[in-house]
Order: sequence, then structure tokens, then C-alpha cells
Amino acid sequence: MPDAAQTNIPTDAPSDAQADAHLANLHKMSTTAGVTNVGYVAVNYTSIGAALLGLASALSFFGLLLLIVPVVGIVFAVVAIRQINDSSGTQTGKGLAYLGLALSLLLGGAAITRDVVTIVGARGEESRIADTLSKVGQYIHDGKYKEAYDLHDDGFQNHFTFAQFQTTWKSVQAPTSLGKVITMEWNGVPPVIEGSSGTQLAATKARVKFEKAQDERFDVILRKVGDRWLITRFPAFFTPPRPTAKKDVFNLDK
Repeated sequence: MPDAAQTNIPTDAPSDAQADAHLANLHKMSTTAGVTNVGYVAVNYTSIGAALLGLASALSFFGLLLLIVPVVGIVFAVVAIRQINDSSGTQTGKGLAYLGLALSLLLGGAAITRDVVTIVGARGEESRIADTLSKVGQYIHDGKYKEAYDLHDDGFQNHFTFAQFQTTWKSVQAPTSLGKVITMEWNGVPPVIEGSSGTQLAATKARVKFEKAQDERFDVILRKVGDRWLITRFPAFFTPPRPTAKKDVFNLDK
């Protein structure tokens, strides 16, 4: 007679070894089940902004106010690099951040250098203009009219002879007129410098102090000859020639 316990065991029941193997397979599946982003690293958005601002730094060549673009680009790049370093490998984008940093420094620096060179050059020209006016005033004060006349360009000298020049200034400095020229100086306002056909002209004002009058400011136009600025028009004292049909940006008779 068969044992009662044996009659309740299914004939197809798995062995203990098979059960263990099945459980092991289930455990392996559970460690990866549903995971689809293993190894994914996010791109840092600030680094993208840094790269875009680096490209936009080229705008700084169009005005001093636009230098804010590369400055902000540098800030974005530094912040992005710090965020990526602190992300424990969950963020990337250092290449974009460094690209933005390099472009911001390169383009912004180039724009600043250009502006500095322009400013320094302009101040150098202003210094030469001031020197010419000062010398003319001193020579006239000392009665050295020939030396003062030589500080006027060919265009001026072609229209006004030395005799006319000397007579005019002697008349102006007569005791019954304004008296001697005490000083003649540039008034300090940046001159308007224009260039055409290889010629540079500067429109500015001369501040002249006479012995018997208060400081007066007179329009004066100078032309660059070599490394010097020479007076080409002084309309308050020497009536300029009639302008040609071509538009004259420095016509003071309007």
C-alpha cells in the first residue's frame, strides 16, 4: 500500500536545484528591470548660455555699452564650470563653458584694446592741436608774426599773404582795439576730426584772451600735415574763401 504523504506530491514538481536557479535568475532581472537611462549625463544649461554669449561678444565692437555681453559671458562660463565640477559627474558641458570663456575674453579683449588705442590716439592728436594753438598765440603776443604764419597750412597761405596776416594781427592788437593777445589755447572740447582724400581736418575752438577783453572762443579748423596740425581757417579774423559746390562738412559760414 503506497505511503499517504507520497500520494500528495505532484510528479512534475521541480527539484531544489532548479528552484534555486530560478530564484537567482529573478534576482538578476530585478536589479536592472525598468532602468533605461544608465550612464546618461545632463548638459549644463549655463554652459550653453556661456557659449552663446561668447559668440554674441562680437557685438562689443559696435559700442562700449555692448561690452556687457562678454562680461556676462565670462560670469556664465565660470558659474557653469563650478556647477559641473560640483555635480559629481551628473552634468557635462565643460567644453561649451570653456569655449564661451575663450570667446568672451578674446572678442571682449579685442574690442577694449581697439577702443583704448582709439582714445589714446585721439588724445595724442588733441595734444598736438593744443600745442599749435598755444604756439600761435605766443608768437603773436611776442610779435613773431612769421613764426605764427608758418603754423598755417598752404591753403591758408595761398589765400592770405604774410603781409595780410601781419597787418590783421597788428590791427587786432592795437591799443585802441582788443590789445595784445595774452594767451591762445585749445578750449578742451574734443575736436571733430574728419578725413577725406587722405587729408585729416579738425574743427574745434580756440580760447583767446586779449589784454582789453575777456576770454573769447573762436572757431578754428586745422589740417594735419605730417605729424603736425596747422591752421587752415580762422574765420573770425580771416574771412574764408567762398566754398566750392562740393559740400564742406567744416563750412563755418552757414
